[in-house]
Amino acid sequence: MKSKIISGYARRWPRSVLDMVREDGKPFPSVRKELSKKGVYVLYRGSVPYYIGRSEVNLYTRICDHNQPEDDYYNFWDYFSIIVVSAKELVKDVEAVLIVSMPDAANRSEPRGRIPLPDEVVEALRKRQIIKCDH
Repeated sequence: MKSKIISGYARRWPRSVLDMVREDGKPFPSVRKELSKKGVYVLYRGSVPYYIGRSEVNLYTRICDHNQPEDDYYNFWDYFSIIVVSAKELVKDVEAVLIVSMPDAANRSEPRGRIPLPDEVVEALRKRQIIKCDH
C-alpha cells in the first residue's frame, strides 16, 4: 500500500477565523482542532500567495504567530491555506516545493539544490534580448 504525502488541506480560509468566538465568548474548538496538525501553510494577500511557511508540530500555533502585530508579516496577509503532511520528515520538502513554485513570495530562505541556468544559455538569451535572467 502506498503512503500518502498529503493527508488533507484547507484552501484560503479567512484570517478572521483565528479570532472568531462563539456566542459564549469562547473560540471555536473545531478551527483549532482542524489546524493542530503538522504541515505547510501559505499566507495570501488577497488572492496572491504572499508567504510560505511550515510547522512540524502545530499549524494553528504557527499561523497564530503571524497574527500578532509584532510579526514581520502581520500587515500583509488576509487569507491562509494549509497542507497537512503525513510525515514530519516530509514537511520541509513540501515547503520547498511551494517556495520554488511561488518565486514572488516574501520568503527569505531558498531551498537547497538550486540548478542555475547554464552561463552559455544565459549569454545566448541576452544576445537575443529574450529575457533578463536571474541565474
